[in-house]
Amino acid sequence: MCCSILSCRHVPDSEGEDVSSLGSSSAEYFGGMAQECVRCGACTVEIDGVSARACLTLAVQIEGAQVRTVEGLAPEPGKLSVLQEAFRRHHALQCGFCTPGILMSLDNFLRGHPQPDEAAVREHLAGHLCRCTGYVPIVNAALDAAAKLRQTDHA
Repeated sequence: MCCSILSCRHVPDSEGEDVSSLGSSSAEYFGGMAQECVRCGACTVEIDGVSARACLTLAVQIEGAQVRTVEGLAPEPGKLSVLQEAFRRHHALQCGFCTPGILMSLDNFLRGHPQPDEAAVREHLAGHLCRCTGYVPIVNAALDAAAKLRQTDHA
């Protein structure tokens, strides 16, 4: 049997085995992940350093893999990451539903693109659905975090 994080629906595979996505099983263990799949990007996690949607990932596919969730962004307990701090400063979250996935996706993106422009950030966010912010504060937070990360790298 394998599981998926968000769907919480059990579907028999070709051999009649009960199969669910990583989303449904992980939601029980990781509080920061969304609980219902609307294919919005809210369940984005990092699997072996690559962004992936948990709702589309079977648990059997990640056997032995390193899975990082939004809870892993903080450098230490009680301290926010540079990106999380930028989200706080720019009020880049409102209801919070999309925030974990966007943070995970942007964290991965900024490591590979240390000098993004607004268009690159917006293009990267195209796979995420946020109904509250209009994306402006999210984009501003991402650009601010990128600038701070560059300063840290050069310090």
